[in-house]
Amino acid sequence: MGHISQIIEKFGGVRPMAAALGKPKSTVHSWSVRGSVPDDAKAEIIAKSDELGFGVELADFYPALRPSS
Repeated sequence: MGHISQIIEKFGGVRPMAAALGKPKSTVHSWSVRGSVPDDAKAEIIAKSDELGFGVELADFYPALRPSS
């Protein structure tokens, strides 16, 4: 599972994430297929995640930049 799919799963899947963000399901699905999210949507996703307690952070969008353990 890619890092974008993991973020989407924190919301419970494509439909729940789309509903939480007020976006069409097709938009969220396309992020999953592409494996990327537009920069302008990242802040919105993080804010909604904070509101809902899902724990998405900016670093989740850039897993290669996370320090290795």
